[in-house]
Amino acid sequence: MSGLKHNFSTKAVSKLVVRVYGICIHEDQWVLLADEQIGNFQVTKFPGGGLMTGEGIADCLRREWLEETGTAVKSFTHLYTTDFFVQSAFDPSAQVICVYYIVTFEGHLTAIRSDVPRFSGRDGKTLRWHPLPHLKPPLFHFKTDQVACSIFLQKFRE
Repeated sequence: MSGLKHNFSTKAVSKLVVRVYGICIHEDQWVLLADEQIGNFQVTKFPGGGLMTGEGIADCLRREWLEETGTAVKSFTHLYTTDFFVQSAFDPSAQVICVYYIVTFEGHLTAIRSDVPRFSGRDGKTLRWHPLPHLKPPLFHFKTDQVACSIFLQKFRE
């Protein structure tokens, strides 16, 4: 193995954080986004959140989707898992791995329809149906979401 060069950060990382997200299309023209105020950050992301110790990734997706949307996941298909080093924006000692699924849900999901982010105060979250034709990677704060958005758009247009 000598002579191999590693292409990863040498920053001091002592924790691994796994985040799981759902991407949902409604009526073939809307995609669900979450606008969230996290401390001083205003973040547009896909609904989802962090894996808990002892929890499987699929269980995390179901739990986070229910917590954030109030609806149960009906079906899901893996879309993308980050394949590059990501240092947490909130904890420099943590590396983040994100897993994205395309989901369908059961029941009625209440969200506004808007292509403009809506932030609702400190640590608040707003769900919104964003027009699919206007979905673009720069809408998202984090590079992982931008990459997932690009892959989603490519697959959706196939």
